[in-house]
Amino acid sequence: MYAKLIEKLKNYGTVITEHVGDYSLSVKGQSFLSDKFIHDRDLHWLRQSHIVIAEVSTPSLGVGYEIATAISWRIPVITLYKEGEQTVSAMISGSDGCRHFPYKSIPDAHRIIENEFTKMGLEVSNES
Repeated sequence: MYAKLIEKLKNYGTVITEHVGDYSLSVKGQSFLSDKFIHDRDLHWLRQSHIVIAEVSTPSLGVGYEIATAISWRIPVITLYKEGEQTVSAMISGSDGCRHFPYKSIPDAHRIIENEFTKMGLEVSNES
């Protein structure tokens, strides 16, 4: 699922956390990195971001931390979650700093991304 969302997002520019969609890279590829290194690197990546798209159907303290930080840095945040999931944190779903969207399928999530990027004036990049 993450890989399919990342492929869509790559049409609009660079996806800094592309490793999230590749299990072999996200787990095995970072096992030698220190927690401090990952923390500092991820905040550096976040600081460079123009927008954060987060799939929040599965609770994650790290993603929540990144969302809160992005909001405090005034980086737009869009959260996507599987329709009917009750696991989205109230701290996320209740935040005015995020735009929240349920989706039923990957094509549905792709349409949400397209619509939101169009509203923000973002177009498909020629880089991909």
